[in-house]
Amino acid sequence: VHWLQAVGSRPIAEKLFQCALDMADARQGALLVVLRDADAASALVAPVDRLDRPAPARGDSEGLRRPLHYLLRGRTLDDVDDSVLMALASLDGATVVDTHGRLIAAGAILMHPHGDAGDAWVSEGARTTAAQAAGRFGPVLKVSTDGMITCYDGHRLWEI
Repeated sequence: VHWLQAVGSRPIAEKLFQCALDMADARQGALLVVLRDADAASALVAPVDRLDRPAPARGDSEGLRRPLHYLLRGRTLDDVDDSVLMALASLDGATVVDTHGRLIAAGAILMHPHGDAGDAWVSEGARTTAAQAAGRFGPVLKVSTDGMITCYDGHRLWEI
C-alpha cells in the first residue's frame, strides 16, 4: 500500500514491485527508483547515463561507454517486457524512471553529495547508500542479494 501511494500509478508500482520480487527470488541485487520530478534526474544521474536525453554525438567517448543505450532511449515501462526490465535491473547500478514510467537511466551509478550532514547515518553498503540518497527524490525499492526488499521514500519505510 505504501509503495503504491508513493509511486502514485498502479501500473508503474505493480511492474516495478513485481520486478523487485523476481529479483529477490533470483537473489540478485537491484535498485529501482521512481523520480517524482523528472528534472531531479540531473542531480542524481550523470548525463552519460541519461536515456531521456539525446544520445551523445557519434565518436564521442561517452557514446561509446553505453553502446546499447540507444535501444532504450525514449522508452517507457509499457514498452519494456518484464524479462527486459529484470535484465536492466540486474545491471550494476540503478534503474530510474519518472512517475509517467519513462526510462531515465539503467545501470546508472547514482550521484549524491558526500559529507552531507544527512549522510552521517549511512553505514551500510553502496546500494543502501544510493537508495537512501535517491529516496530524497522519490520512492525507491532496494533489492539485496539476500532476497530482502527495502523501500525508501525520504527514509526507510519498510522491509520484506
